[in-house]
Amino acid sequence: HYFNGNVAFTFTIKEANFFPEDVHIAVTQDGADYNVDVEWTVDDTNDEVHYGTFILSGDGDYVVTMDYQDQSKNIMEDKEGNPVELYTSEVITIDTIQPEIEFKYVHDGDVQKTIFIVKEHNFSAQHVVVAEEPESTMKDLNGNTVFTAAQLTEILQNADWSQEEEDTYTFEYDQYVNGIYNLTLDYTDYVGWQADSFKGNQFTIDHDGPTGVKIEYAKSLLDKFLETITLGFYNPSVTVRFTAYDAHAGVESFTWEYTKEDGASTIQHPDTLGPETIPAIPDQDDPS
Repeated sequence: HYFNGNVAFTFTIKEANFFPEDVHIAVTQDGADYNVDVEWTVDDTNDEVHYGTFILSGDGDYVVTMDYQDQSKNIMEDKEGNPVELYTSEVITIDTIQPEIEFKYVHDGDVQKTIFIVKEHNFSAQHVVVAEEPESTMKDLNGNTVFTAAQLTEILQNADWSQEEEDTYTFEYDQYVNGIYNLTLDYTDYVGWQADSFKGNQFTIDHDGPTGVKIEYAKSLLDKFLETITLGFYNPSVTVRFTAYDAHAGVESFTWEYTKEDGASTIQHPDTLGPETIPAIPDQDDPS
């Protein structure tokens, strides 16, 4: 039983010769003794019916026990007339603290994973939810969905979370398919407290290197014309184009270096250049 504030706990006893001192009530909070002040009252219409009420206050797990014998040493009975030597309540949980949820993306060598973290005393994986689109998107570079929020939610809700420290639970996931991920996480605890939605930074999962890598050399039309009319004595500039394809993450950059071929002219040509990294420019028609 979960509550988001103080709990008023009441015993009802029907007894003609009732004495409050015959009732023994004990309460524990998180396993430790918890003192209560019981207020006894009599029903307005039946003076054999007595109510004992006390307040549970403060976050924790409470258990209430009670035993009672009347002045004739008769033990108490439940509503069905069954004798009850000791009443023991189910666990009563008071939770007034808002949960917290977040995740961290880790890329270390070949490892690409997210670490999900929930801070909540009464944690349940079933309460972890990945928000649907547009709050969360999992697509490739061309906008095709590679994973759905429902799929990832099911994984998180059925995962084996570990408790790293008090009230903090974590789960690491590294089975993503290639794609660009934007995740928003939500969590609502048993009593209805909602964590602030957590929207992490975009991250990209890419298990494969670029394909179709090629190098092209090109001269401008003007350079070709000048080279022709000078009978080959014009030394034109050359444009070098690097091309590669990656439909999952795109190509970020190219790193190149130059080494002069043996026997080539050394006039105005260094022996080596680079290495130098240049940014890749996505094709307007095909961003991969």
